[in-house]
Amino acid sequence: MLDKIMNINLKENKTIVFVVIVLVITLFLSKKIWDSQDVKLNYAKSQINDYNQRINLADEINVISDQLKKFDNSGWPSKESVAVMGKITDLATKNNLQIDNFDPQGLTDKGEYYIIPFTLSFKAEYFNLQRFLSDIENLSYLTKIKNIRIVPESVGYDQSDDNPVSLATNLAIEAYVLKK
Repeated sequence: MLDKIMNINLKENKTIVFVVIVLVITLFLSKKIWDSQDVKLNYAKSQINDYNQRINLADEINVISDQLKKFDNSGWPSKESVAVMGKITDLATKNNLQIDNFDPQGLTDKGEYYIIPFTLSFKAEYFNLQRFLSDIENLSYLTKIKNIRIVPESVGYDQSDDNPVSLATNLAIEAYVLKK
C-alpha cells in the first residue's frame, strides 16, 4: 500500500491532490474559525449574564429606594419608632417567621406620644406564630394588634409534625411610644 502511495504520479493526479490539500486546509481553517466564534459566544454570554445581574441589582436598589422614600415621607421623626420596628423584626426572626411584607404607615403625633402603625405579612408554623404573638404582648412598648388574618397554606398536618401547617398571617399593629 505504501508503495502505491509513493508511486503516485503527481502530474497525472494533480487535480485530486490539489482538491485533497484544499479540503484539508479548509477543514483546518474552519475548525479555527469555529473555535474563535465559540470563544466569542461564551464571552458574549458571560457579558449578558453580568448585565442581567446588574439590572436585577438596580431593580432591587430601586425598590429599596422607593421604600426608603415612603418611610422618609411618612414622618418618622424619632429613633424610638425605628427601635420599635427593629424589635418586632428581631422577634419575627427569633420565631422563624418568613416575612413577606413589612409596611410602616404614617406616624401619628399625639402630643406626648407617637402612634406607630404598620402591617406585617408573614408565613409561620402554628407554635412559632403563637410565640411571636406572645413576644409582642411582652414588649416594653404598648402595642395593639388591630387586625389579624390567618389562613392555612398547606393541609395534611399529621401528629408527627413531619408536615406542619404553614399559616399565612397578616397583622395590623399599632405601637405607642412615649416622647423623650
